[in-house]
Amino acid sequence: MHDFLSLHPATRMLLWISLAIFSFSATPIHLAVLSLAMAAALVFHGGRLFLRLLRRVRWILVSLLVIYAFETPGEALFSHGPTWEGLVSGGLQAWRIVLTVALLAFLQASTSREMMLSGIHTLLMPLRRWINVERIAVRLLLTLHYAEEKKHGDWRERLNDVFGEKEEPEMVMTLPVYRFGMRDWSAFLAIALVLML
Repeated sequence: MHDFLSLHPATRMLLWISLAIFSFSATPIHLAVLSLAMAAALVFHGGRLFLRLLRRVRWILVSLLVIYAFETPGEALFSHGPTWEGLVSGGLQAWRIVLTVALLAFLQASTSREMMLSGIHTLLMPLRRWINVERIAVRLLLTLHYAEEKKHGDWRERLNDVFGEKEEPEMVMTLPVYRFGMRDWSAFLAIALVLML
C-alpha cells in the first residue's frame, strides 16, 4: 500500500486506466482476483467514498441488469420473463462497473486533488505542441474546486449561484512537480504486462 502511495501521480492514473480497461475484458477468475485485491485496498483507503459512488450509480446498475435480463436471448426462467443468459451477462457487466468504481474510489482517496492535476498535466505534456496544457490543468482545478463546494438552499438559489453575476476572489494555484523513480518504471512494466494479458 505504501509503495502505491509513493508512486508518481501520472503512474497512479495510468494504473487506474489500465486496470479499468483490463476489467472490461478480463475473465471472471481475473475479475474475482482483482475484486479481492480492491476489497482489501479499500479497507485502508476509499471505503466510504466507494459506497458513496456506488450509491450514485445504483440505478444505472439496476437498469443494466433489467435490460440484459429481458433483452438477451436464451432460456427463460419463467414464461415471458428474464433469461438466465441475460442475468449472467448483465451481472458480469455490472460487476465490471462496480470494480471500476472501486478503482476510482481508491485512486481519489489515496491521491490529493493537486496530485491528480499534476498527474493529468504530466500525461498531457506530450501534447503541449497542440494544446495549452497549463490552461487545461487550471480549468480542471477550478472545476474540481467548485464541484466540491457544498451548495445550500433551494434550486432557485443554486441556479442563481451558477448563472448569476458575482465577483470571484482571485486564486493563486500551484501545481506540484513530482519525479519519476524506480517504482514508477516497475509500475510501467506491470501496466504493459496487464495490457498484454
